[in-house]
Amino acid sequence: MIVSMRDASPAVDLSSLEGITAQESQPPGPTRVGTNLAHRSFFFPTDPEQPDWKPFSLKSYYIAMLIVASLMLAGVQEYLCQKSKQWEKEGRGFVVFNSVGEMPTVEFFCWKYLPTIVMVSYGVLWQIADYEVKRLEPYYQLSQPTGNTAAQSLNLDYVTLWSYTVPIKAVKYRHWAVFVSSIGTILATTAAPSLQSPSINSVENPECKNSHKPACDGIRYFLRIDPVWSRLVTDCLITVALLALVLLVQLRRKSGLLSDPRGVAGIAAMATKSHILCDFDGMDEALHDDIHAKLRHRRYILYKSTIWQGECTHHNPSKSQTQTQTQTQTQTQTQNPHPIILRPIPLMSFMIAMAIFFPFIPAIAYIPLKTIA
Repeated sequence: MIVSMRDASPAVDLSSLEGITAQESQPPGPTRVGTNLAHRSFFFPTDPEQPDWKPFSLKSYYIAMLIVASLMLAGVQEYLCQKSKQWEKEGRGFVVFNSVGEMPTVEFFCWKYLPTIVMVSYGVLWQIADYEVKRLEPYYQLSQPTGNTAAQSLNLDYVTLWSYTVPIKAVKYRHWAVFVSSIGTILATTAAPSLQSPSINSVENPECKNSHKPACDGIRYFLRIDPVWSRLVTDCLITVALLALVLLVQLRRKSGLLSDPRGVAGIAAMATKSHILCDFDGMDEALHDDIHAKLRHRRYILYKSTIWQGECTHHNPSKSQTQTQTQTQTQTQTQNPHPIILRPIPLMSFMIAMAIFFPFIPAIAYIPLKTIA
């Protein structure tokens, strides 16, 4: 049973003790539903059969796969480090060569490209899960027993936010699943590949230094693992595995969704049975700040696959006042809906900068360093 309550006045009115008035005693008819709902609070019973649809990237087996992949990569990195230290004592390396041009194609590929491909693929797997966590977080907030405010549900958008600022916003709203996922993704996509690249380097044979004689048996360079960089990579991967384990526990909560709310139609279908559209009356041309200001005094809840109005925490301004403020701000603060990079002046500045710096790319890439210096 859904309970509807009208916000009481803070002052005590003894006349309310006389009994039920005629207006309150009149049974609500179907034509009265949706009227005078600005200050009403709605409370919903606990749903014993709350749906729990999740994409495959948020399933337990996918997160477990990320944990296993992180630990396997950390183990391989540590094994290569220990093997390199052993061969260093024996005067050997993973690959021996006199010049890069003499290296076999397979060995050169395994040195320069294979580690990067593995780490980038690993980061993409994390990005897939992180995207879904950020996309579905508003629905997780709505599916709580009492729902959540509009700022943390309807107006929440982690997907278009710069990835390095997502953890800050997640901590502010105490959205720990988003925080853990974003930190893990940053480490997996940025830190781990950046640390892994310098961990494999070529070392000159000590016997060949300052000597042009064949004292080094024709072996001038060794390919080895740098212990410091290697341990940093291992620590980073173990940290990511621990974050994935925490994320696995966080995702045990139910989403409240029956299917994927993809596109505008999927979201609009959740508002067909409730009175939530009454809160958006007169906001056709309102700015984002105006929408947030009007919705900030109410909680919203996802119940039976429908977004409903929840508890009203404060009186909203009158309809006429809100419309007047919205029209005034719309007339004085017309905003460009395009992102900054797609607006004419920033876009032209970016194209000019690209044209200026483009000639430096082949100059730096193909001219010897001594010539440039």
